[in-house]
Amino acid sequence: MTISFFFNLPGKHIVCGGTTANLVADYLNKSLTVDLVYYRDDVPPVGKMEGVDLVTEGILTLTRVKEMLIKRERTGRDAASLVYSMLCAAEEICFVCGVLSDEKKLLLAEIVACLQKESKKVTVLNGTSLSER
Repeated sequence: MTISFFFNLPGKHIVCGGTTANLVADYLNKSLTVDLVYYRDDVPPVGKMEGVDLVTEGILTLTRVKEMLIKRERTGRDAASLVYSMLCAAEEICFVCGVLSDEKKLLLAEIVACLQKESKKVTVLNGTSLSER
């Protein structure tokens, strides 16, 4: 995946996953910090990085986002709530993904289905093929 492609996409940029966040931090030459102010037992804390709108852990946070989309829950200030709010506020959403396990593919498909039910235009790009663009 070319990280520059991701950052050249219009709109807000959310980075999910610890490994991905570290790769982006190295690419941007920025530090990655963790904000424990709105930490919850069931959702890992929010990360902070200059140049990125939101940084979160991956599968635990996105599993919670999926649950929130299904239940149409109100949001708080934890990582999952922030992702949920940003997705709900968007008309168009583009997920740029690297190599995903079957579990992560299923989770992404469920999130996409929830968003499409809300009439969101959703695109999923496989980031591993973007280096050819």
